[in-house]
Amino acid sequence: MRIRKFDKKEEKQYFQIKDHVLAGITETGEFLLLPKPKENVGVKIGIYGETQSGKSISLNALCDRIHYNWGARCFLANDNQSRSHHHQFPECSPEFLKKLKYINQEPKGLPLVMCYPMTKTLRVPSHVPKLKLSIPLSEFIARPENFIGKKLGASAKYFSDLKEDFLNASNFEDIKKILAESIKKGTIPKGSATKIRSTLNELVNEKIFDIDNNEGVGSVKIFMEEHDDYAEVDPIVALLMKNLIPVLVTENIWSYSKDFMASVFEYYMRQILESKQEGQPLCNIPVYAFVDEFNTLVTKETDTIIRWVTEGGNMQVGLVWCGQNYA
Repeated sequence: MRIRKFDKKEEKQYFQIKDHVLAGITETGEFLLLPKPKENVGVKIGIYGETQSGKSISLNALCDRIHYNWGARCFLANDNQSRSHHHQFPECSPEFLKKLKYINQEPKGLPLVMCYPMTKTLRVPSHVPKLKLSIPLSEFIARPENFIGKKLGASAKYFSDLKEDFLNASNFEDIKKILAESIKKGTIPKGSATKIRSTLNELVNEKIFDIDNNEGVGSVKIFMEEHDDYAEVDPIVALLMKNLIPVLVTENIWSYSKDFMASVFEYYMRQILESKQEGQPLCNIPVYAFVDEFNTLVTKETDTIIRWVTEGGNMQVGLVWCGQNYA
């Protein structure tokens, strides 16, 4: 029997990796790769770790690679420290370039548009691509409890009775007229009308919803070539249609309340999900939402989040999130 001498020298092997996303490198130097999902399938990816362990960096890196490698439309859904705008430029520091060379990649900026939900205290930087957003008043009228909780108290019943009339109002003066007429008709107590008016007046003054002199955009018109006509769509959806990456900057609205912030987040996630339905603008386009501080932001399992995870898997809808690991 002949025994062949063991050769410690191993030949280098090179592989052309296509349609795979580099998710990370293990402690032993192995690449963690995500294959491109099959058609109509959305991937769910969770990133967990302790504070300052690089979760947000990993989240943004995946957004970069999923956008460029898989051709997906991406939405950064919770920039609560207004830092994401730096990613519109390629990172060209010598140390970073050296690391990129190891994985045969080059720095590349992202087509970001910073989206700021309107409030009266909003201050936006002048040096970033930006858009001021306003939630349609109709969203508040349909779901007032999402934004003011139980603030209406017993008057919530009368608010519900007047929903259809409120939806036809074009400004706050119209709403006040509806309340005044309802008092005259005896369909609402004066105290309840006053409660509703003062609550709405507070929201108008906060400039959160698209009513009266609000600088924010609640919807935009965009030309649909397949229909040879214009369609009115949500601003976030419009940016995704044009292959831009909207970034929901939430720093300013965290100060209201966690539940209010969660409702704003849930609203825009719902707009994207509805735009994925049959015949809608993003129907045949893969869309991924990237959510930082997920377990802090999503305080309850809303219908939209459940639908995003359950139905989205077969609609080319993906979700990438990161959260704290307290273990």
